[in-house]
Amino acid sequence: MRVLFDHNMPRYLLKVGGHLEIVPAAERGWEELKNGNLLDQAELAGFPLLMTIDKGVEHQINMDGRAISVVLLKSKSSNSRKGLLPLFQRAVDLLPDVEPGKLYVVEG
Repeated sequence: MRVLFDHNMPRYLLKVGGHLEIVPAAERGWEELKNGNLLDQAELAGFPLLMTIDKGVEHQINMDGRAISVVLLKSKSSNSRKGLLPLFQRAVDLLPDVEPGKLYVVEG
């Protein structure tokens, strides 16, 4: 599965993505795009999923009618490796069941 990493996603997660084709937004020149515009570009490019740690995304985007899904990793402790790695692993396990146009929050 192709996954677009928002500009705020730590690069070390690229190495633990396993079978995923992870593309950082910066590699597409999209590091300056904000939530709605980033989703628009990602959809046009055929990405089925955007992964982010931007906690504000829950309140800043409208998923109605979207073909793309969003997975938010929401660490209660910190965005350190220790805080995010288990959430990322849970998110990867969730991906086969992700439906288009939905926002999924993986918390811990």
